[in-house]
Amino acid sequence: MRKLWIILGMLLLALSWSCRKSLPAISSDEPGTLRIHTELDDHVDVYSKASNTTLQASDLTLEIFKEGVSIQKFAPIGDLNKEISLDPGEYSVQAYSSVFTTPAFDMPVYSDEAQVTIQSGSTSSAELICTQSNAGVRIHYDEAFQQAHSTYSVTISQQGHQLVYADADATRTGYFLPGEVTLVLTVDGQTHQQSLTLQAQRLYTLTIQDEAQPSGTLGLTLQVDPSYTEEEVPVFFPLDPTPTTPDAGSRTVLYHENFGTQATLGSYVTAYTDWETPSVSYAGTQQVIRPDTPSAGYPEASAGCCLLFPSANRSFTVSELNAAGATALELSFGLSSENGATLTASDIAVTVSTNESGVATPLPLTVTAYGQWYLVSSSGNLPAVESLTIEIKPLQSNLLLDDLQISGLQN
Repeated sequence: MRKLWIILGMLLLALSWSCRKSLPAISSDEPGTLRIHTELDDHVDVYSKASNTTLQASDLTLEIFKEGVSIQKFAPIGDLNKEISLDPGEYSVQAYSSVFTTPAFDMPVYSDEAQVTIQSGSTSSAELICTQSNAGVRIHYDEAFQQAHSTYSVTISQQGHQLVYADADATRTGYFLPGEVTLVLTVDGQTHQQSLTLQAQRLYTLTIQDEAQPSGTLGLTLQVDPSYTEEEVPVFFPLDPTPTTPDAGSRTVLYHENFGTQATLGSYVTAYTDWETPSVSYAGTQQVIRPDTPSAGYPEASAGCCLLFPSANRSFTVSELNAAGATALELSFGLSSENGATLTASDIAVTVSTNESGVATPLPLTVTAYGQWYLVSSSGNLPAVESLTIEIKPLQSNLLLDDLQISGLQN
């Protein structure tokens, strides 16, 4: 009998141990906490005739994204002193005054975003300092110009949208996305056209005046003093205006993509909509972000947002590029490393293909250093066809790409 009890006790002990081993592990993925601090840096004057209201940080909208999808939104932020509970993971936190996608009068917008990591049971902080993310443009006519002409107006276009500075809108301040705009000056029935490149957090005053000497082209000078955010730009109307067309053999930008300045920050390529050139097709698994070190140094670096390659061998593809009718095509883009690593041509691979062949041909690359950013270029190896595909593949992780461009000689 004693032996039976011993055997039974051993069986119960074994059963108890077996049950303990089969119990599921208790999850440690308890929520973490996000603490938000938001400020508004409003050192660019708001020239608005529509409202005298001063924007406050509490008026902003706060939105939290995970993998490009909005999961929480506070509109407006108000007095947001509470802590936000979130599941562990990677998040993009964005604050903005309003959504801005097309040019508008009297609509300066402010925004900032931060990437945060929420860990189980701990508190993470995000500090957002919202600055003006679009560019303001106002028109001023020189007194002598007004006396010399009876009718005049300015139209500024960007990405298929335009603002007309005429009649009641002649003295208003228009706001545009950073990047290229096209100015059309109409004077006494004659027109002249000029392209301008605008930067965020700047207010441009375009002063219209007659050219001092006869000329067939529009004279334009732009001086940027980094200590000021207001810039005066003289625009000279030619005494003998002629239609503006590219000269034969002049280099023309056929395609350019600067990835915007705000839009849906932190979104994946498949969900991104704020393309500078939306007429082509984009593919890839990358994110459009605002880096801690925005593009700078190389010629015409746009700063703002850029493309992040978090890991190697994940390609970004641009297709349906039209390069027909041009020669001496050149591809270029800015490249940097989030880790501050020195980059060479062996860190990136670029191929080109056409609809006709479908064969991807590697492009030889030249890499020039400009501080933390590098200018990558390839000349003379792109075919001049109507449907061109460019594929860019990093060969190391944490690379940033900006200002993807194709230019050529106009025939």
